[in-house]
Amino acid sequence: MWRVLILFLALAAVAAAAAWLADHPGRIAFEWQGLRIETSAAVGGAIALLLLVAVLALYRGWRWLQEGPGAWRRKRQLGRQRRGYEALTRGLVAVAAGDAGQGHKLARRADHLLQGAPLTRLLAAQAAQLDGDETAARRHFEALKADPETEFLGVRGLLVLAKRAGERERALDLAKTAFRLRPDAAWAADELYRAQAAEADWDGALATVERAARSQRGKQAETERRRAIALYGQALAAEAAGEARRALERALKAVARAPELIPANVLAVRLYTAAGEARRARRLLAEAWRRTPHPELAAVLAESGTDETAGERLQAAERLAALNAEHLESRILLASCAIEAADWAKARGALAAADHDNPRVCRLEARLAERAEQDQAAARRWLERAATAPADSAWLCSACGWQNRQWQPVCPQCGDLDSLIWGRPAGEAAAPALLESRRDENAQEAEIAPPAELLQMDQAEEAAGNNR
Repeated sequence: MWRVLILFLALAAVAAAAAWLADHPGRIAFEWQGLRIETSAAVGGAIALLLLVAVLALYRGWRWLQEGPGAWRRKRQLGRQRRGYEALTRGLVAVAAGDAGQGHKLARRADHLLQGAPLTRLLAAQAAQLDGDETAARRHFEALKADPETEFLGVRGLLVLAKRAGERERALDLAKTAFRLRPDAAWAADELYRAQAAEADWDGALATVERAARSQRGKQAETERRRAIALYGQALAAEAAGEARRALERALKAVARAPELIPANVLAVRLYTAAGEARRARRLLAEAWRRTPHPELAAVLAESGTDETAGERLQAAERLAALNAEHLESRILLASCAIEAADWAKARGALAAADHDNPRVCRLEARLAERAEQDQAAARRWLERAATAPADSAWLCSACGWQNRQWQPVCPQCGDLDSLIWGRPAGEAAAPALLESRRDENAQEAEIAPPAELLQMDQAEEAAGNNR
């Protein structure tokens, strides 16, 4: 719109000038070395205008000769870059789709057009990884690592290869490098913390958490959890070194950071008990039980009351169970202590509302039947039910399903960080073996002979009850 308006105004000005010259005719004379040129003012103006146009044309031609080749080269270079980035984009799509052959082809084309741009090395490395050629992938990632602009990308790729190859020391060194380059990158902090935890370098892990907390925002809960895990690891190391006071201090700090961390609570209660501070141990145990009743807390209750009678242990168990009365672990704890104290009514009352699909509940019912009623047949039926019941709760890895009776900060199976949660495995029996029975033909009642696994579990349960 503006261009049309400007053109219209320019034509109007020319027309006005021509009309004015027509109304005011004049003559122009030019004399040089005997040559005299005389013409009208209109013709003189036209000649001047033509000379101006010719001068401008010559100037534009000279400028083109000066800048034209460079502009042509730049245009050609931009075209190569456009085609190179198109090849790079298509190559990344091919790698994402799992087409290693097309990824290699497009990586070579992009490298040719972009003349070794860093992203082409990344594409080549990913295509090599997809093709299973880790030697080539490592070579490309090393080239990326050597370039300051792409060092971080190269380190990450080499870290993935080192973890896949099981090179723990190299993985740790690369994780340290990545975290040094980019402490604000969450994955770098995660990888370094995971590697340090796997090596039990809890001082380094705690330092990593603190530095990451200064660089990353909005992850307060996760940061506190990781601080707690590192402090718990330091407490275990101090206990192993015979530094009981430092171990207790670290364990209490871990509990303060993450009250839901059961192993830290158990360790703190055990260390309080060993230090002769039974009241503080029981107070901390009660707080932990109110939040989350757990078999490990029940076991540490037995350890803290070794000098008590069975009746006193039952009273302690009643106080503890009352803090979370409807929980299964409270019922199991109360029933176990009641059986040891020969309080059959309380034992029956606790087990009546318990989950009888739980193998520990079934074993407690077997003990109750054997001790309170001397009913060997009923005890046998309960043990058979325990053998076929769903598996008891354990620490399960939420990433790979690995299970263990003890909590660990890093899953030994898949290496995932802080992935173990307490729960019951789905679709597994508590004991795969069937009960074997021995019968005495001359006896009035059958004698139970459970398989070794069940026998050991039952003896462990009984020993825990005796400790209470």
